Amino acid sequence: QDFYDLMKTNFPDDNISLDIPEDENHSRVVTETYCEGLRKVISPTLLIKRIDKSREPDHPPSEAAPPVAVRHSSLLSFESESTGYAFDLQISIPEDYEELPGEFPVLLVLDGQWDFIFAHQVAPRKQGGTHGIARYIVVGVELRAPEETYLDERVAMLTDDRFLAVLDTEIVPFITSRFRADLSQSMLIGSELAANVALKHMLSSDALFAGYIASSPRLDWNSFELDALEEQRSNQILDIPTFLYCATGGLESSYEQSAFFENLASRNYESLQLIRKEFPEERYAAAKILSYHKGIEFIRLAILE
Repeated sequence: QDFYDLMKTNFPDDNISLDIPEDENHSRVVTETYCEGLRKVISPTLLIKRIDKSREPDHPPSEAAPPVAVRHSSLLSFESESTGYAFDLQISIPEDYEELPGEFPVLLVLDGQWDFIFAHQVAPRKQGGTHGIARYIVVGVELRAPEETYLDERVAMLTDDRFLAVLDTEIVPFITSRFRADLSQSMLIGSELAANVALKHMLSSDALFAGYIASSPRLDWNSFELDALEEQRSNQILDIPTFLYCATGGLESSYEQSAFFENLASRNYESLQLIRKEFPEERYAAAKILSYHKGIEFIRLAILE
C-alpha cells in the first residue's frame, strides 16, 4: 500500500493499479496478478506496430536448448495396452512426500503438455514458508506423437470414447500402483476438448472423481454429443455424486449455443454440486488459468465440508 501511494504521488499521470485479493495464498495471487496484469497492459487499445522484416538484422540459427523441467517433477512413460496410445505422464509430488505418512489426492490434468504447469502452480499448499508445500500429486497426461501430426492425433485421442476406459482401467491404476494416491479427493481437469472428456467421464463412468473442472468446453462438438449423453444419463439414474466447476471467458470465440448446463441443473441430479462461472473480461487462455485456480480451491473446500 505504501509503495502504491508513493508511485501515485510521484507519477500521477501514469496508469497504476492496486488490487488486494482476499483469502488468497501466494501462488494464487501470483496467478491472478499475471492474468489481470497482462490483460490490462496488453489491451486492445494499444497500437501494435508491424515489424518491418527488411530492417531486421540477420541472426544466426539458435542452438537447441535442453528441455525445461518443472522443479520436483518427474516424467514417466506409459502405453495403453487396449488402444496402443502412448503417453508421457508429468508428475509432481509434495516435497515432503517421503517423510509424511498417508495418501495424497491427485489432480489428473488432461493436455498435460500445456496445462500441467498451471495446476502445479495453483495446487493447494500446506501453510508455512513463502510458497508452502504442495498437498496434491499433480499428474499431467500428454499424448506422445510426432510433432507434425500431433494436433490431429490429439483430437483423435480426446474424441475416442475408448480413452475414457483408458483413464479408469489403465492410467489411474498406473498412478496408484506407484504413488500413495487418495482417489476419494481427486479431480479430473481439462479445457476445450479435454473439458469435454471430463464431462463425458462424469456422465458415463462408474468410477467418478471427487471433482471435475471443465474450462471452456466445446459443447457443440460432434453434433452436441454431450447433450445426448446427458439426456441418456437422466433417463437411467438421477445421481451424480461429485462436484463440477465449469468456467468460460466472456471474450472467448463463441460457438453455437447448447442447453447442456441448463439441462444438467434442471434435472436435480442427486448429490451433484454444480458451479458455473464466467470471467467477463478474459479470453480463452486466461480464463483457463483462472478456472483451474478457482475450481481446485472450490472443490477442495467443498470436499472438506
